[in-house]
Amino acid sequence: MSSLADFPYTFDNTPIDFPLTWQETVKTIETVNQTEAGTDVIILTRADKLSVSATARVTSTKLAFYDEYSKKKSFTLYRYDAGTGLYNPRTVRMRNYTRSLKKRSEGLTITKGVWDISYTLEEI
Repeated sequence: MSSLADFPYTFDNTPIDFPLTWQETVKTIETVNQTEAGTDVIILTRADKLSVSATARVTSTKLAFYDEYSKKKSFTLYRYDAGTGLYNPRTVRMRNYTRSLKKRSEGLTITKGVWDISYTLEEI
């Protein structure tokens, strides 16, 4: 039996560690105009615009990976859709990227520190 951990999310085909939190929001983008007769005309621009808030705990090596992606104009997020059983590519950009060094972790010689990061992915 497989779990979601068996289907890693990827940034440009590079798997990311499963985050501590991953909260998805899907928005509908629409415009409402009123005609001269007073009826509303709804123009649906997009029905499934994705926004993701995530947090993770990473080593200094992985921190460099997230630092790089926080500076990119955009990249492709491949996320597994359990409903369809397929990966869905979405073009996103990373926003609100923050990082903080865990207290007393800087002395760890193997990891060279442990970092808590958080970020938002906004679909373009």
